[in-house]
Amino acid sequence: MASSAELRLITNKMAAAVTRCTRDLRYAWANERYAEWLHRPVQKIIGNKIQDVLGNEAFLRLLPYFERALSGQAVQYEDNVGFSSIGERWISAIYTPTLDLQGEVDGWVAVIRDITKQKLTEASLLKREKQLAEEAQALAKLNKCSLRLWQTNRLQEGLGEMLRAVIELLGADKGNVQILNPERNVLTIACQQGFEQDFLDYFREVSAMDDSACGRALRKCEQVVIEDVEHDSGFTPHRQVVRAEGFRAVVSTPLLGRDGKVLGLLSTHFRSTHRPTDQELRRLELYVRQAADFIERCKQEEELRLSKGRYRKLSQRLDAKIRARTAELEEKTAELSQKATLLDLANDAILVRDEGGKISYWNEGAERLYGWTRAEVLGRSTSEFLDTEFSVLLSEILESDRWEGELHQYRRDGSQIIVASRWTTLRDKDGKAFAWLEINTDITARKRAEEAARKLSARILTLQDGERRRIAKGLHDSLGQYLAALKMNLDGFPCSNPKQSAVVSDCSEIAKKCLMETRTLSHLLHPPLLDEAGFDTAARWYVEGFARRSGIAVNLDLPQEFMRLHPDVEIALFRALQECLTNIHKHAGGSSVDIRMTQDAKQVRLEIADNGKGIPKDRLHHLLGGTAAAGVGIAGMRERFHELGGSLEIRSNRKGTTIIVTAPLPHGSVTLGAKLSVHAARGLKAYGLRACNGRLETQ
Repeated sequence: MASSAELRLITNKMAAAVTRCTRDLRYAWANERYAEWLHRPVQKIIGNKIQDVLGNEAFLRLLPYFERALSGQAVQYEDNVGFSSIGERWISAIYTPTLDLQGEVDGWVAVIRDITKQKLTEASLLKREKQLAEEAQALAKLNKCSLRLWQTNRLQEGLGEMLRAVIELLGADKGNVQILNPERNVLTIACQQGFEQDFLDYFREVSAMDDSACGRALRKCEQVVIEDVEHDSGFTPHRQVVRAEGFRAVVSTPLLGRDGKVLGLLSTHFRSTHRPTDQELRRLELYVRQAADFIERCKQEEELRLSKGRYRKLSQRLDAKIRARTAELEEKTAELSQKATLLDLANDAILVRDEGGKISYWNEGAERLYGWTRAEVLGRSTSEFLDTEFSVLLSEILESDRWEGELHQYRRDGSQIIVASRWTTLRDKDGKAFAWLEINTDITARKRAEEAARKLSARILTLQDGERRRIAKGLHDSLGQYLAALKMNLDGFPCSNPKQSAVVSDCSEIAKKCLMETRTLSHLLHPPLLDEAGFDTAARWYVEGFARRSGIAVNLDLPQEFMRLHPDVEIALFRALQECLTNIHKHAGGSSVDIRMTQDAKQVRLEIADNGKGIPKDRLHHLLGGTAAAGVGIAGMRERFHELGGSLEIRSNRKGTTIIVTAPLPHGSVTLGAKLSVHAARGLKAYGLRACNGRLETQ
């Protein structure tokens, strides 16, 4: 038999906490793991009362288990216990009674494991499942509301349906639908639920100048959420009516047509202070899009009914479009309904790697994404089957507590996917990393779509430049030549009558102005100088013309030794110059512009700075984020330089705005001096221009 020292050595090596307690509820013995777990030295445990070591709360919680063990029963349980030294812990314990020489129970041996992390993980998973179930239920409700709306045929009936649906989606107490009168630009209540007549009379008509929630929403063409009208300054003139009606919070959402114009407003009201969750607002946004489509459809149908005799063919085409749109919406609704029932299974791929890089956890989402089952991958390294391509060194990821990025991986069928990966380092109580949690989301389709969109945008810009060049050449070579011939004929027209001579002179002057306007329009569409003499000359010509037309002082700083650039780079730089100066003239409100261009062996850099009022913060946020609200001009500039391998940067404050674009210099660029080349001078002459003391003038 093993000696006491051997038993003590064995139990001290165990991962579980082990102790032996006596009938008088004292500790007879405890291993080192038990002492470490309670944050107490062994000598302050052995021989002491259990109640003194664990604390009164834990002792009373565990006393029934002690009594069962002392009665001779083998006890096994899981319980949440509050210990005086380590706080609340979930424990899994096994108590085995011990007998003296007479066969009487003289105590018990306890084997205890701390399962707190396991219980917290289980609770987190249950919470996530509940959230997914709630979201699925909400989406199903949204689908039903959308289906009911599109099964409605009349506008007034549909307005009532959409109002009931939105009140149900947001849990509101009352609401109304207002339709915009485009001729007078005022909102009128077309449908309501829960309001008294005094309130309806007071808000019978609301304009964009009104500072109520619906007035602000109409003015800004965006959703307005007021959590408490009592603390909203805009409701001060309406506070008496609002208090009488008994609501404290309001959400007003514009119903926007496909052209972005306001069709009406849908407002919901709450008796107490309230702010809908982001999920509720996203679902509301989905629904109001369909509601706006429904209103447009109803209005189109009404117009068709009024014009049935004259527009029968148009009516048939619109009906076909409406049926196609309805079928599409029904198909999407059915698809959403099906996806909603499967939402609880639509999890990301989640896996855990241990210190050796072996997989210790692999969820069903990972099985669905990669095609490998849990049984096939547990205990193996991901390098054996995923063949991951990292954007940074793996050691760099493992050394950080958290990391996010994109990874290229392979599925079981050999197809490559791109995932958005999030890594979290799991550490023990000593801060040592023992595992890594990895969550992967498949973004392959999104990345392909983004790349396709970029290529399409670049192609459209190239086609647009070609079309501008063709139109400009046509204006110059065709209309310009005709006007020039007309002017020459008028100049040489013999007139002996003074009145006829005055008329001919006026006609000649008009032809001259038309010729100048045609040349200017041709140059603005696509400056011939850009092809003939390069960006340097074209920029000087355009800047001088802009300064004359706008009255804004422009300081242009170009390199003395200018390098002729690739045509794609030159057109991108010129379009950027055009777009920036146009925006400065329209929006900046400044008096001067500084334009500076620099070149080195690798890239060209163009900086355009004004002293205007700057860009508003929300607008600047959209511009920097590259969202749809950034506008066509800025988006076009960004796509041009992205395709060239360059960049676009925007800086703005109250003192002005600076836009910086860069583009790499491809091989084959040619350095030009300060003077125009012979070929460029001929090109200027062909377009009726000449260079004089560094300036461009009309011949």
